Amino acid sequence: MNTQPAILSPRLTRTFMEHLKRRSRATLGTGRNVSPGAARLERMLNEALDAVAREVRPKVMYRMLPVRSLTGKSIRTDAGAVKSVKLARLAQNCRGDVFVVFVIATLGEAFEDLYRRETSLSGQFIIDAVGSECAELVTDGWNNKWNSLIKRRGHECSLRFSPGYCDWKLEGQTVIFGALDADAIGVTLTKDYLMIPAKSISAVALAAKKVPAAAPCAFCRSRSCPWRRMEFTGVP
Repeated sequence: MNTQPAILSPRLTRTFMEHLKRRSRATLGTGRNVSPGAARLERMLNEALDAVAREVRPKVMYRMLPVRSLTGKSIRTDAGAVKSVKLARLAQNCRGDVFVVFVIATLGEAFEDLYRRETSLSGQFIIDAVGSECAELVTDGWNNKWNSLIKRRGHECSLRFSPGYCDWKLEGQTVIFGALDADAIGVTLTKDYLMIPAKSISAVALAAKKVPAAAPCAFCRSRSCPWRRMEFTGVP
């Protein structure tokens, strides 16, 4: 399989923006009543969505690298090691050659400019919520396209998994940035492992002939975990 980095420029289509509006309304709780305050928030939301559609041009960079070695605690690639016991266990139970897919998605500096131009706290709150949902939807869109591509090649793929979640420490950002030239899409990493621009998402996923579970949650019994994405099944 090709291991060279690729860059995508997803379009914010009408369908995308309609989905973004539904997600943003659910997050903000707008549209549930017809009070003057709610009507004002709805108007501000529409203005924020129009500005995002007009000015924001997302970028996604991704790359797939083969797993060079596995231990019970980490997955080693040419870019470095993904240090997660749960992800390592999932990789150990994959069948066939195992790959790690690295991805960074960003709304770019244009969104940061949009946020800075807003002077009211309520406006900033709305724009921030729209940006968070937009970044997630952009990454989800890449995820869906990637899953279709990998399936056509006769492989399966796990859900994406970001540094700072579950047992993968935030320092894991370094291996993602080691795999990808994030400067090419305008993303940098601070000394505290935070991304700039803020509306950026980094993650990895596993790919193999057979991936036994979409996420390590399938064999994790921590019922109260805030990051749980699927029920415990005892697999693998």
